[in-house]
Amino acid sequence: MSGENVISFEAFAENHRKLKSATTQQPRQQAFSSEWKRVSLEILIIYQEVERKKRGRSKFKWMATRDAIMADYDDASGNKILARDSGLSYSQLYDWYRHGSIPDTAFRFVDRFVRSLAMTEEYEHIYPIAKRARDEKHANALSEIYQTRQLNAEVADYIFQVSGEYLFTDDILDAFYDSIIFRFDFVISGVIKLTIAYCRFDVKRESPQTYDDTIFYEGYMFVIPFSTLSDRKLEAYELEGWNCWIKLIRPRNRGSWQNGCADGLISYSVLDRKMDTSVLDIRIDFPNNILAPRSPADCVDERFISGIKNGKTTRVTTPNLQRGKELSVSFDKIFDLAYFGYLF
Repeated sequence: MSGENVISFEAFAENHRKLKSATTQQPRQQAFSSEWKRVSLEILIIYQEVERKKRGRSKFKWMATRDAIMADYDDASGNKILARDSGLSYSQLYDWYRHGSIPDTAFRFVDRFVRSLAMTEEYEHIYPIAKRARDEKHANALSEIYQTRQLNAEVADYIFQVSGEYLFTDDILDAFYDSIIFRFDFVISGVIKLTIAYCRFDVKRESPQTYDDTIFYEGYMFVIPFSTLSDRKLEAYELEGWNCWIKLIRPRNRGSWQNGCADGLISYSVLDRKMDTSVLDIRIDFPNNILAPRSPADCVDERFISGIKNGKTTRVTTPNLQRGKELSVSFDKIFDLAYFGYLF
């Protein structure tokens, strides 16, 4: 083989390093919130598990994780130690995992990598896994805060089961939103995770091309123990009932006073729960600003207030919720196309 046809690996590596240096821009310097850093660490841990299973290893360690993050910045000289870019080191990554602290100058590389996972088909499923883990963590915290240990967790499981995947309202009087859809995501520790769509169209009859006017809230529903209806007898029937407190937030506006939260009650009443002929009534009860979520200062919707008008006592009936089994395909479309959720 003639000398002119011999490939120099050193020259190839140097050219490759220069090419990467010229085409790969350093992430810009910026400040990152502690919450986003915590979320990113959770995503990296899930990424490690995905890689471990894919490669058939017992572990996918932090040095391998560091090399994956910095793959676009490390050169190809063949010398592992000298090739590694100093922007993010193994010790910085591992200390972050152990002690929860990482400087912004190093985290910017993690931020770039974590965001790229969402745009990679091989790893895009990591984000829903991370969101589910955080939702479960929040549900467990709410269970500790609001529920007593005397609550039977089977009640929440039963409510989750009889509600089905979706509940929805009919037209709500002269409301800004025509219908509300409650999606029941999962139940854990006696708390039910919800995602709610506020729709400006008749969900039973219309299928719009876009859902630009639909807004989404997320929240949690938990059973209030010792409901007044519980274990009462009604003639020959057994009547049971539970009130469920709902706390909603709009993740898009979290931390803002405007459209940031909504609270309300949903009451469940059932005749002969253990019989095939049981009758179930699900109703939005008072307080009910989940019907027209606004700001915390605007938590009362006057359309749903009972009182005295023209000398007569008025009592407003709140909407019943219907199970949406027959409409699940169209409801799936609304949530799948218009809302992907927020990690933080």
